[in-house]
Amino acid sequence: MKKRSPLLGLCLSLASPAVYADHPSLALGEQMSGPVATLSAAPMLKGDISVGLFAEYQALDDIPDDTLRALGEAHEDVHSVDALWTTNVNAGYGLTDNLTLGASIPYVHRANIREPAHVHGAADEVSDLGDSDGVGDLRLFGQYRFLHSDEHDAHTALLAGIKTPTGDHDEIVDAPAEVDDGHDDEEPTEHASGRFEAEHQPGSGSWDPFIGIAHSRMWGGLSLHGSLLYSLATEGAQDTDLGDSVHYGVAAVYQLSAAEPSHAHDHPEAAHIHAAGIAWDAILEINGEWRDELEIAARVNATAAAISSLSRLVSGASSAAGGRPQSPSGSPSFRT
Repeated sequence: MKKRSPLLGLCLSLASPAVYADHPSLALGEQMSGPVATLSAAPMLKGDISVGLFAEYQALDDIPDDTLRALGEAHEDVHSVDALWTTNVNAGYGLTDNLTLGASIPYVHRANIREPAHVHGAADEVSDLGDSDGVGDLRLFGQYRFLHSDEHDAHTALLAGIKTPTGDHDEIVDAPAEVDDGHDDEEPTEHASGRFEAEHQPGSGSWDPFIGIAHSRMWGGLSLHGSLLYSLATEGAQDTDLGDSVHYGVAAVYQLSAAEPSHAHDHPEAAHIHAAGIAWDAILEINGEWRDELEIAARVNATAAAISSLSRLVSGASSAAGGRPQSPSGSPSFRT
């Protein structure tokens, strides 16, 4: 059984100032080389193990207080987030040459969450709720390559899995604010009982299955990849359904330099091992996400669907030991 060193991936996303754009990209765990966020259809070899790290940072344009106040006076459910940082620990195992099993668990940090203060007589105020961070939900999945052409070096694979309700979903706001719950004859209640709303929690508290397809084609040092994945959201923490989502992406990967795998020599005077060389890949990748309406206790927040469609132009830099078919097994690669 082969073991591969950790993968380090860095994904920098340029996001629009949309209010509901603070959702992390989908990061699954069997990727070793090739695309950064787009799923590759080429499976791991039987018995291979991969352990990796995928980091994504989204710098979002904050919404000015005046705009938040105006939206609050119009009774819009809106918020502002300065930045989103997500770090995924990923793992994959090649059960067969066509079937890969994987797992991914994220740590999610949302910085400086702000929203209009929904307090009787204080519609012109803005609540600074602070930062929300914690361990997100564990994803378990399998990828099965059902089409493979040696002649054209093409691969097509199905992917299916489930997001489990294992993450933190009870993060507390820095300064719980009293909010108007819409009942004039009752006292205002605390903001989500002192907790961040479900959409700002690291975990959703829901079981969300997902299914998708990926295709990859190689021409020597050049490879093209495309993937489409649908996730079905169910009701979770705080009676909230975060909305179904579709993740899509295309990527072109060009191997700038090949690397020789590590090998050993047994000389009469001394045996020694030559370490693996370094391979360099250049990656151009475009990823996007569509997200459905957010529902809270059967109440639909239609605003989310209108402005949550987000496309990203992604450039990534990563290092990996081992690789896809375009890199020799056991050789590290650096991508930019």
